[in-house]
Amino acid sequence: CPWVGGLEDKLECGPDVEGISAIGECPLRSCSSPCLDIRKLSIVGVCQAPETGNFWFGVKAGSEQAANDLRLITHDFDLWKPRGSGTADSLSEENTLEAIVQAADDDKYDALWVSIWAPLFYDAVTHAAASKPVVAINAGFDVSESLNPVGGELLHFVGQEETTAGYEAGKRLVLTGVSHLGCFSFSSADSFLKRCSGASQAATEAG
Repeated sequence: CPWVGGLEDKLECGPDVEGISAIGECPLRSCSSPCLDIRKLSIVGVCQAPETGNFWFGVKAGSEQAANDLRLITHDFDLWKPRGSGTADSLSEENTLEAIVQAADDDKYDALWVSIWAPLFYDAVTHAAASKPVVAINAGFDVSESLNPVGGELLHFVGQEETTAGYEAGKRLVLTGVSHLGCFSFSSADSFLKRCSGASQAATEAG
């Protein structure tokens, strides 16, 4: 079935679940596990998602559409206030860390998706994966697997390796005729520095 592991207390089959005509029958005919009514799941996302970034509006829209399509009972993902605004919901590594820990410890949520954009979050992500399913997105490709504790549930990474992302962006710019390439990072986080390194490599190779 589509979800197994860590959610055994929520696994069930019954005629009220879409696609099931009789108790014990899975929608996926090859499925040997119990079925899960995903409508009972509560999921939260924690990312470096400022209100000023169009990229994250797209991520938010996509995650909300998926939650709607899957009819999740709860899907929480809020954009941060601009960095430096001095409020409790402003984007900072410290506020993001606190949000990850809170999501991990909150029994309201069955699962978490998170962007691992700074080393400060590594222990918190490991802590979260020890108690509930976690999916990493956008940043943290090269470390996400190592952060999964023994018996943990850091299930997957969705995104592109950071250096490769920067390299491909640099190549695309060079192909358009750009002769001087600048990379501006708003953080000292590893993910941003690696993207700048990749872009620099592409520009160097192009001469």
